[in-house]
Amino acid sequence: MGRQDKMKLGLSVRGIGYHVAAWRHPDVDPRSEMGLPHYLAAARTAKRGLFDMIFFADGVAIRENAGEEQALSGFSTLAWSDAEALNFSLKEQIDIDIRYEHATEFIDVVLGLWDSWDDDALLFDKVGDVSNYDVDDPLPQVENHRIQSIGKAMPEQARNEHLTIRQPYEKVANGRGHLSLVGSAEQVADTLVHWFERGACDGFNVAAPYLPGSLDDFVDIVVPILQDRGVFRGEYEGVTLRENLGLKYPHSRYAH
Repeated sequence: MGRQDKMKLGLSVRGIGYHVAAWRHPDVDPRSEMGLPHYLAAARTAKRGLFDMIFFADGVAIRENAGEEQALSGFSTLAWSDAEALNFSLKEQIDIDIRYEHATEFIDVVLGLWDSWDDDALLFDKVGDVSNYDVDDPLPQVENHRIQSIGKAMPEQARNEHLTIRQPYEKVANGRGHLSLVGSAEQVADTLVHWFERGACDGFNVAAPYLPGSLDDFVDIVVPILQDRGVFRGEYEGVTLRENLGLKYPHSRYAH
């Protein structure tokens, strides 16, 4: 007898996709990841696919094209009460002139940050990428102080197993080390159903290799197959995450 509950799906968004070369896909606008519409579109697609949740990876940077004057036209020092002053370890609110003096300084810093980034700073040359290494050479020693997990594990594995540059990137390029499903929509659905019905998991975080195309494919092609097989919802069960996950409402320990 199969499971009576339904598979849960989450969307994990990392810029324009989890494939390290997603920006080179002909249907991808590399600059879209710096604009809010890109993330709104991903969220709307996930909702259309009846996903339970969406996760935005650390490091997401959004830079809208609104002019500086437009972006700051609504600026005001709204904090006025003594209660709000407590947030800044002050006993009472400071004089309004000083507040605006501080605010002007903050605006100057923000404008300076914006001016430090030219619109053409990133080339996004999809054709003219140049490498000093042959992909069949041994993996070079590269220090990476930012990523301390896979950034250390993969080079160590490459040294121990005498891997070339090609072999590690074939393992991590598509899904950055996560499970990668490659095949038809039916084959992808087969794997998801296999894991789910055997109790290996309650659902999956979908990490689309490139956006928006591969997410559209999953929602438009794979999700209907999961629905036809009876393992995924046809509509939301409720209006909250708790209701959709089927979790019981917790009662307060102080309630009688």
